[in-house]
Amino acid sequence: MREQNDFLTALKLGHTVTKACQMASVSRRRVYYFRQEFPEFEEAWDDALAASKEELEEHLRSRALDKDDRSGHLLLMFLLKKLDPSYRDSFKTETAKEIVKTQEFEFSEKEVDQALEILKVRKAAQAQQQTDKATDPPVDAAE
Repeated sequence: MREQNDFLTALKLGHTVTKACQMASVSRRRVYYFRQEFPEFEEAWDDALAASKEELEEHLRSRALDKDDRSGHLLLMFLLKKLDPSYRDSFKTETAKEIVKTQEFEFSEKEVDQALEILKVRKAAQAQQQTDKATDPPVDAAE
């Protein structure tokens, strides 16, 4: 029971599970066993994490709003990202994605050659239009 209390106290102080286990002289395996087998311990664990989180957020908030803290602007940015998802780098809107499978087409070699010939003719016509525009005399606005 003492090791459980020491572990929970260390968690409340903001330590990781590994560090809290070291401080309580208990193995990670044992605390996860307690968590799995005893619902009241699981609840106390969750409460300790929540209390730790609140404490750390309050500390972060006070530093972020401190005009003398040189890293306050960075801390403020992280607070904004927490409070408003649109500030997050990985903000994603929920969209329904519909994947439509299209039918594959097979073309004969003759059809491919015909399509390439059409594209060559069209490209030559566009090039000729460009040449004609470049060689046309300018239209005089006074006429």
